[in-house]
Amino acid sequence: MQRAVKEHKHSTWRCSLFSLMLLKECFDIMQNMMTKSGVTVHDGWVLYILTCRGDRLYTGISNDLRSRLRAHKEGRGSKFVKAFSPFTLAGVVPCKDATEARKLESRVKKMRRSEKLDFIKPR
Repeated sequence: MQRAVKEHKHSTWRCSLFSLMLLKECFDIMQNMMTKSGVTVHDGWVLYILTCRGDRLYTGISNDLRSRLRAHKEGRGSKFVKAFSPFTLAGVVPCKDATEARKLESRVKKMRRSEKLDFIKPR
């Protein structure tokens, strides 16, 4: 009985180590994505646009962009991004609060694709 418990603890440790390695890999991928796209991370509320497989655009808001991107990467962020992975971060627009972010998201989601791309284009 004791031997089984020791093996269980060992496998749990191995699993935890794997989880940490996977989390670090996700973080590195996300950092690389943000560096390539020239996007900086802002504190507070942001509207973000992702380019997904098939050149589809996804628009969302978050007050913690890093964890939101991590959730998308792990397939927990949204059904759309999960269905059309992989994705890259196309742009980020800082907002002053949640209300402004929601209103901006609503406006952007009504835009045509070309308008969205113009909206996030660096000026």
